[in-house]
Amino acid sequence: MRRHFQFNSCGNLMTFYQDPELWFASGDCLIHFYERGQSRRGASIRVSLADIEFSNCGPFLDRFLIYDAPETPLSSSDLDKYAESPGFFNAPAPPAKYEMYVPAPEHLSREEAFRYHLTTRNFFAWMFEKPLVGECLGDALIALLNRMDEFRPNQEVNQDDMLAYLDEQGYTDFRDCPDHALAVLQFAEKLRDRETWTDAFVHCAGMWDLLDKSAEFEVSH
Repeated sequence: MRRHFQFNSCGNLMTFYQDPELWFASGDCLIHFYERGQSRRGASIRVSLADIEFSNCGPFLDRFLIYDAPETPLSSSDLDKYAESPGFFNAPAPPAKYEMYVPAPEHLSREEAFRYHLTTRNFFAWMFEKPLVGECLGDALIALLNRMDEFRPNQEVNQDDMLAYLDEQGYTDFRDCPDHALAVLQFAEKLRDRETWTDAFVHCAGMWDLLDKSAEFEVSH
């Protein structure tokens, strides 16, 4: 199924409350977009720690993971019983075992901090095969790759994983979609990927009369 980039102005996600696409009730790890003890607004993302570990994000885990979440962990049998209960979909989520606090660097402005958090959110979107959010897809892709290089050890693997993610999300489906073509053209220039750049460029040329109507045009022009 084709997945679409979600456009959001800065004001739409400024609070970073629970992200419905990245909040899994059975997840055992809570992700907070602030320093520990500096806010009471709660976690923004709830996912499985095993999935994070499977994504080869060792530096990210070493830097941010906290093991002393206050709740008592549930056993697998407890989780099975919980899932089978009649009120499962309306019941409170089971307690989490782990927490991660991922604050923006202190020197960033308010707008820069927002963009930092947005990229952190998109890092998890890549991890769990969800669409990206942001104002411009090209910028979001480049920011995500930079964050992957920070949080994962192998840049070559990161590039391959990003290209696979673009295909999975439908961002390389350029048919009648100048947004995708321009965004991937910009991203391929950053990546220095000749094949991807050429494919995006050819589609841009074929849609030349639509390019200036795209939100990506000023960024990539």
